[in-house]
Amino acid sequence: MAVFRSGLLVLTTPLASLAPRLASILTSAARLVNHTLYVHLQPGMSLEGPAQPQSSPVQATFEVLDFITHLYAGADVHRHLDVRILLTNI
Repeated sequence: MAVFRSGLLVLTTPLASLAPRLASILTSAARLVNHTLYVHLQPGMSLEGPAQPQSSPVQATFEVLDFITHLYAGADVHRHLDVRILLTNI
């Protein structure tokens, strides 16, 4: 049973290695969120170091557009989940 009405999923892994794990990531998120899941794409962001990580622009390449398509297709399995990709940095 999901415990939160909404959630934020920040994906920092490079898209090529993230795509094969997308189904399991969405399944895990669907266990925690029961309505709206916001997704922020920040491939390659380093979360190590003393400084607060900064969001940087992501180019709207075919790889990014293809990943977004796969993300929405994979999210369709979880009917209760309203997945929204944040496009502010793309």
